[in-house]
Amino acid sequence: MTGKTYLEEHAGIFLLQIFMMILLSGFLFVTGTQADVIFYVGVIWILTTGIYFGRDYHKQKKRFQETEAVFDSLEEKYLYTELLKEPSRKMEGLYFQCSRAANQAMMNKIEETKGSAREYKEYIESWIHEIKNPITAAKLYCANHPGEQEEGLNKELRKIEELVNQALYYARSGSVEKDYFVKKFSLMDALLPVLMEYRSTILEKHLSLEVEEFKEVVYTDPKWVEYIIGQLLSNGIKYVEENTGKLQIYLKKEEKGVWLCIKDNGCGIPPEDMPRIFEKGFTGSDRKKQHATGMGLYLAKGLSKKLGLSLKIDSVKGEGTTARLGFPAGSLYRP
Repeated sequence: MTGKTYLEEHAGIFLLQIFMMILLSGFLFVTGTQADVIFYVGVIWILTTGIYFGRDYHKQKKRFQETEAVFDSLEEKYLYTELLKEPSRKMEGLYFQCSRAANQAMMNKIEETKGSAREYKEYIESWIHEIKNPITAAKLYCANHPGEQEEGLNKELRKIEELVNQALYYARSGSVEKDYFVKKFSLMDALLPVLMEYRSTILEKHLSLEVEEFKEVVYTDPKWVEYIIGQLLSNGIKYVEENTGKLQIYLKKEEKGVWLCIKDNGCGIPPEDMPRIFEKGFTGSDRKKQHATGMGLYLAKGLSKKLGLSLKIDSVKGEGTTARLGFPAGSLYRP
């Protein structure tokens, strides 16, 4: 609070004091009171009023500063009323109590919402694990009963499994720190399971795959890294043409770390879509991409950030796309 603010808030009282002082002085003058007596009465009035409002100003200014200091020091801003002293003035006390009661009601509601969200998340994770059993059983049935429909059915089952995994990682993406295990591992060890997972799709589309061998070691969670790589590889496979499609996987070293690059010669991304490719649910301006969910890159970007990794996408329309996953050198990141 500044002096100017205080004067503006109490302008009505000050004007009333001036008016009453003038009125009293006029009355005393009319009744024949000596001028010096009127002068001293005016001086005493001004001093008394000044002392009162001066003390009130400093008291309010101190309270403002204390309130701002408490509020600024809190991470959870809605808890500020729990740390403040209750004001002495009745109206301020009423506002204070109402604010505290409102905050308490809000915290209760937040806890209730968190509990519901936690139960829903646990249910989704449980359901996903359960739904994987019939998917696996269907795959085994196809393998044991080869026929004309086997290839098409397996293709659809892989799509279902990919979407189920996407739902699982989306459910867990809000609490990576609870399911995060730092390990020392080779990037190639994280890449090979992903290549095996998409092996059938690559063969079906008759794509050319070039993988550079590397032995670089990183420190992070291999499970989450495998998922991110899988999303990037899936995008590359999805948007290249059959028979002529080409995928390249290589490592690019820099002073500040290494980049795992996945390059394709697909349709590329239009320049107007590039700023939005990491947005949730964004599928691009191409309406032919009806099978896209817009969740793959969104999840990959969010998980990369929480793991302390970098994710960049470079693309030229009609020429292809390069996805780069960066691992910083000499740092251990804990989300």
